[in-house]
Amino acid sequence: MQHTEKIISVDERVESDIFVNEIDELKNHYGVRGEYSRQMGHALAEKLDVNILRSIILAARATPDFGAADTTTPTDRVLENANAATDADTLIKLIWDAAETFDVGNVPKDGRALVLGPAQFYLLFQSTGNYMLNRDWGGGGSIQTADLPPLAGFSIHKSNHMNSTSLGDNYAGVTGENNTYSGDFRNTVATAFHKSAVGTVMLKDLAFRAVEQPEKFGTLLIGSYISGTSDLRPESAIEIATAEV
Repeated sequence: MQHTEKIISVDERVESDIFVNEIDELKNHYGVRGEYSRQMGHALAEKLDVNILRSIILAARATPDFGAADTTTPTDRVLENANAATDADTLIKLIWDAAETFDVGNVPKDGRALVLGPAQFYLLFQSTGNYMLNRDWGGGGSIQTADLPPLAGFSIHKSNHMNSTSLGDNYAGVTGENNTYSGDFRNTVATAFHKSAVGTVMLKDLAFRAVEQPEKFGTLLIGSYISGTSDLRPESAIEIATAEV
């Protein structure tokens, strides 16, 4: 059996904080700490989600560890078409191609997922014949609730982070990131992956605390986590793009 080692480094602490002035709290007729904590949690989760998406896309561009020894390992896992972001039938064809690539590469069927931006997610409702919603074709989605059934074995998810604004046209990384998240994501439309594609280590899970600061007559709310994400099995990731970078 072939073995290898994957090292996932821990990035520096990611934190979000806000100072709540005592006099402002006294003047307000409502509590703000709960809502502030919720918004801080969203900001921290967004950072983690974006880095995980970057890692999956970079895994699709990486060379598998055992690619030379395993003839079934797909070497080209960036599926590109200039109309992938704007034409429903083209996008669906690429999703089928991704499923076929995974099958040929012996990627387990259970645990496959597809992440698209909102525009591409709703584009899937507009395919020719709309067969994903047509019960005659076994469609199980709903126009009323904007639900989509699995497609080609992928559970479908939409994310506001699947765009170049969040991922970065040419993201170069920031100080404190000890894993590689840098890359050009301007052409990325979606990513298909199996849960084995990347791994995330969590040295310190998300936690919040309130630190009283009497000298400033207020309270500092702090939320933070310590984690890191990197690829585990690159052949379990596929990028769908308008062009290859």
